[in-house]
Amino acid sequence: GGQGVGGDGTFTIRISDTSDYYRICVENYGPGEFSPVFTLENTAANCHVLSPGTHTGLALRYGNWVPDDPATELEVPGNQDGGGGTQTEQPRSAEQDSPSDTADGSQSATTDPPKSTQTPQAVPAAVAAYKPSPTGSAKVGGTLSAAAIPAGWSAKYQWTRDGAAISGATSAKYKLTAKDAGHKVALTVTLSKAGYETAVKTSTATKVPQLTPTVSAKLAKATVKAKNRAVVKVSVKASGLKPAGKVKVSYGKKSVTATVKNGKASVKLPKLKKGKYTVKVTYLGTAELKKQAAKKALKLKVK
Repeated sequence: GGQGVGGDGTFTIRISDTSDYYRICVENYGPGEFSPVFTLENTAANCHVLSPGTHTGLALRYGNWVPDDPATELEVPGNQDGGGGTQTEQPRSAEQDSPSDTADGSQSATTDPPKSTQTPQAVPAAVAAYKPSPTGSAKVGGTLSAAAIPAGWSAKYQWTRDGAAISGATSAKYKLTAKDAGHKVALTVTLSKAGYETAVKTSTATKVPQLTPTVSAKLAKATVKAKNRAVVKVSVKASGLKPAGKVKVSYGKKSVTATVKNGKASVKLPKLKKGKYTVKVTYLGTAELKKQAAKKALKLKVK
């Protein structure tokens, strides 16, 4: 309630909410000679229909009376993804704001009008038919580029590797790295324009060829005693990667495998009988790297 110049008066602030908006009104004022003025975001009206969000420029005045400690913002709860907004309604008389009589003499409260909404238009044919269709060199070090988007539309880009988003790859162009080798790379484009539905388009995935590693090996000692075990040192190199996986070391008709970590492996052979052995090393590959044998076989003597 409040007191205005020229006489006393009272008024009521009523808040109605739905799942989509709040309706805030100053009603039932009188009998003073002034009407309350409810201002929000620089617009004065008896009623404001508010969507969720923060609304500024809040003020309430009744004659010369204003609140002792007035707030200047109004926070409306709810989903704020769409941002805040206001709609105003024309001032209504006290009779219009008062409950109406029904046929049986009881009173029914006035109902709030539904919030006006605008249904987004369906995307035009050019947008519906759009395909990202990346072009360019589909190998490590090459660059892929998205097809041009329809005029007047905005786009957000996200490149993916085997269906998972690639961190930071959010422009129309993407330079393939060693991590893409052996994997499928695709592009998702989200097209948007005010007043239209959003269109999400994903390209056909492009398989990036595996890289060929360089494999080398050497014996810790070319000659060992029968009571000792020979050791083979293996190195696997590939630009932009720290190779992992497995390596196979064959000696005669037998073989052993070992784990490669950061491109290195140390393989101990079992104790062997006296004699001469040809040792061959093969890297078994990963999703990014091809299977590859060392160029040279090793000669081992056990005495």
